[in-house]
Amino acid sequence: MQGARKAGVSAQVDVQAALAWRDFMVSNHSDAGQERWLADRGIDLLRGTGRLAGTGVVEVEGVRRTAEHIVVATGADPVVPATPGLRELEGVWGTREATSMKAAPRRLLVLGGGSAGVEFAQVVRPLVVRRCSSRAPSGCFPASLRRWARRSARRCAGTESS
Repeated sequence: MQGARKAGVSAQVDVQAALAWRDFMVSNHSDAGQERWLADRGIDLLRGTGRLAGTGVVEVEGVRRTAEHIVVATGADPVVPATPGLRELEGVWGTREATSMKAAPRRLLVLGGGSAGVEFAQVVRPLVVRRCSSRAPSGCFPASLRRWARRSARRCAGTESS
């Protein structure tokens, strides 16, 4: 989009096509293909709350299993800032909701200075009808990422071109 503007050409993003391509690329947010891949190789997939219970021992939902090799994939929950009233607002997204949106929002504010927030702000900017803002509290990035984060936030706000 930036290159098109520099060349004097206008371009529009086909939001529905972009979101359909995203869904195709992430298998519609299903890991069934990965489950089959594991099963075909004799690898057990255990889901639930678990803990390492010793060398070669994992306990998931109270059941102990032993294995020569154990891979722990913990997943993650998004951090919601401790801003009074934020959790009670309708339409507040975490990363799962943001990456599985079904339509472009009319307006969007990305709160958070982590890599996921900045990356999402950059990706979604051409899709948002009005504008996208990203605010990162000072000190939330390591020094090596601060310049990139500031530039990404300016691009998201439309105050800098690439």
